Amino acid sequence: MAITLVDYEAIVDDKLKAKVEQSTKEAISKQTLVTAQQEALTAKAEGERKIAETKATEEALKIEAVIRAEKATAVAKEKAKEAKYNAEKIKSEKEAQAAANRLLVAAGLTPEQKMQMEIQIADKVSKNLSQLKFPEMMILSGEKDGKPLNPFDAIGLESFMKIQKQISKDE
Repeated sequence: MAITLVDYEAIVDDKLKAKVEQSTKEAISKQTLVTAQQEALTAKAEGERKIAETKATEEALKIEAVIRAEKATAVAKEKAKEAKYNAEKIKSEKEAQAAANRLLVAAGLTPEQKMQMEIQIADKVSKNLSQLKFPEMMILSGEKDGKPLNPFDAIGLESFMKIQKQISKDE
């Protein structure tokens, strides 16, 4: 059997009331402490999460930069190899051409080259001879070694010298 309605004296009611209030204050205080501790742990965990995120982001950027640098280095090395190869190729080609030229010079002119040169000389001679002006009147006297003097000998030597100078200039 339970006693439901008990009437205590006022002093007992006050003490019970004070005890309930004290218990309530202690419970609230403990709850506040637990809440504060939990908030501190949460803040700490949040900070650690942010640090971890920042480290991860920075590490990813670092790795990306390293990869790009390695790629740039590899590309530069390949370009250097290619440039060296091209330089060696050009050098080899030039050396081969120089050797071929030396052989051609040592062998002399080919018949075709000789023919071309003779054609050029004949062309220049004919041009110069076409510009040659002969005197309208010449008086020659004397003989050379018992032979009469040839009028073309008198003007031919000077014209020949002019032709030679012209050929030398054009080459």
